[in-house]
Amino acid sequence: MTPDDYEPLLLTFHDARLVDGVSVIGGDGGGRLELDGDRIISRDPTGQLPTRFVNSSMRQLQSCIDAHRAYADTVRDDDDGAASAVFSDAIFAIDPECFADPENWWAVVVKQTRDGLL
Repeated sequence: MTPDDYEPLLLTFHDARLVDGVSVIGGDGGGRLELDGDRIISRDPTGQLPTRFVNSSMRQLQSCIDAHRAYADTVRDDDDGAASAVFSDAIFAIDPECFADPENWWAVVVKQTRDGLL
């Protein structure tokens, strides 16, 4: 089950609500998390931020959040960057579509972990 929020990544969740004709399930600190069939995308209703693919399903979104939790628990003790590589591999195993475009939501998160920004 998806949490109400996941603060490390600015994710918030709520029951699906119809907004402007689309099902919105939460936000990511800048965009709305929208359902597009089973897929989850992040879309900024103002059009200032890019629209990004997040995950292929809610189950995969939850698994990716869990992978990030595991990464966050190990990164404190990681001096050689291995934790971000393990995290990247976990995301790819969960939902390879996340890396189909380098601007996809999780691909950007993984890049930021590698760069030490998250």
